[in-house]
Amino acid sequence: MLQLLARGLTNKEIAERLVISRRTAAHHVEHIYAKTGTTNRALASLFAANHGLIQDPAADISQGQAGSRSTGHASR
Repeated sequence: MLQLLARGLTNKEIAERLVISRRTAAHHVEHIYAKTGTTNRALASLFAANHGLIQDPAADISQGQAGSRSTGHASR
């Protein structure tokens, strides 16, 4: 979830990618803010980058994981 957020996807796009409702995606985003001590997408993305939580999208494709449902939780 955090990886998708950090890549700039909207809640709607995250919901579609993970096959969940937009409201559920928004709920998860709020939890990410709480867990990372951030208040917006930019700061959450910076947190992810600083903690090595953002993967290169090209690596997903080369490993055959383009449709992966990895959550990318901040607690990793």
